[in-house]
Amino acid sequence: MLRKPHVILVPETHRLKPHCNFRAIYTVCEVKCKDEEDLWDETLVRIGELSAYISATQLPRRFFIGMALCGPALTLTLHARGTTIISKVLDINKHQKDFLCILLGLTSCSLVWNG
Repeated sequence: MLRKPHVILVPETHRLKPHCNFRAIYTVCEVKCKDEEDLWDETLVRIGELSAYISATQLPRRFFIGMALCGPALTLTLHARGTTIISKVLDINKHQKDFLCILLGLTSCSLVWNG
């Protein structure tokens, strides 16, 4: 069963709506309170499942970006049709500026730049 994502990024037109369809989601972020390997694996599997579902509901999309935040460890995933790329882990406590740049980049870009 597909569970709702923890955090979603949507276009400006959907931000004040109480309910959001999967067709409107730009990207998702799964959040865990600790940086433990089993939680990290579970989070990446969860993002992969969400990516597959969102890709099926948004057929024109070429790729999907997901974020896994386990404690202070941020990992980005890029899911394209048939492949997955996982970034190095970024410690958001040590690299606060990079973390903000990632968030600003994902929230300010259009769907064309976001898959």
